[in-house]
Amino acid sequence: MEASWKEKGRYLIGVGMACGSHGTSMFPFMPDITGITIKMNEDGTIVFTTGTSDMGNGSVTTQCMLISEVLGIPLDHIAYIKTDTDAAMSDLGAYASRGTYTSGHAAVKTAQIMRDKIAVLAAELLDTTTDNLDFHDDAVWCVDIHRKFVSMKEIAVHAREKHQEDLSCSYMFHSEAGPMSSGAHFAKVQVDMENGSVKVLDYTAVHDIGKALNPMGVEGQIEGAVQMGIGYALTEGFILDDKGKVKNTTLKQYHMLNAQEMPPIKVGLVEQIEQSGPFGAKSIGECSVVPVAAAVANAVSNAVGKQVKRIPVRPADVMKLIES
Repeated sequence: MEASWKEKGRYLIGVGMACGSHGTSMFPFMPDITGITIKMNEDGTIVFTTGTSDMGNGSVTTQCMLISEVLGIPLDHIAYIKTDTDAAMSDLGAYASRGTYTSGHAAVKTAQIMRDKIAVLAAELLDTTTDNLDFHDDAVWCVDIHRKFVSMKEIAVHAREKHQEDLSCSYMFHSEAGPMSSGAHFAKVQVDMENGSVKVLDYTAVHDIGKALNPMGVEGQIEGAVQMGIGYALTEGFILDDKGKVKNTTLKQYHMLNAQEMPPIKVGLVEQIEQSGPFGAKSIGECSVVPVAAAVANAVSNAVGKQVKRIPVRPADVMKLIES
């Protein structure tokens, strides 16, 4: 017969895991579109305009990185105008975890069009063919002649003086696939059997996101999602009185986990290339929060030996599980 919790001591340890997945675009449910415009200035720097709304998740930064990769132009030579309805082309919206997959695709496709335009002018200046060119270090280089190159600034000036044009292009990308991002999360918790409080001691999140274009950004998103999900599992949730009025109307009453309450978080990335994604990438977005609450609730269940069936599981709920 299993010993009672009093015989085991005040604290019990539990472990739990959960898996989850989420789509990376609105395809095939509706047209999933993002429009990008790229313009080169006379000094060879780039300004691009995007309808993407960056809510702190780094979507526009990722677009900058993709344009930089295609054109061989450093990030500090790329500026952007975002979410300006007077200037930007259409974008479906900042939801459905579509930022990297759909909007990133749009940035790549538009940059490739710009690259082709630049290549024609560079070939003129280098007296070669467009298939003999490479783009890197803020310049276009001859593949077969060592150290023969022309800078982006020289190309921009050539376009203006020789052809009386600015280098610019626009492209509207629409997604034709909707791959799934997936994750497996593991939580270790400590349950205080005297007052029902739960502390998450350790957390590991492993995700399949295709190629990680911005690994630091991906890890940051996952860590933020874990904070959201633990709060969802343990402390957050509206409390209503008998008339349906919300009682916890302040952040002091509606408790969100702070830094001191967070466990160490380990992040693992499974980089299986997604053939339909920009440079093999999928999105992380909502997928990173999907398994969190379930992993924590399962860990509490493992600790107390009773199944958690609703969240948030507050100390009073834990004590009821013990008493049952």
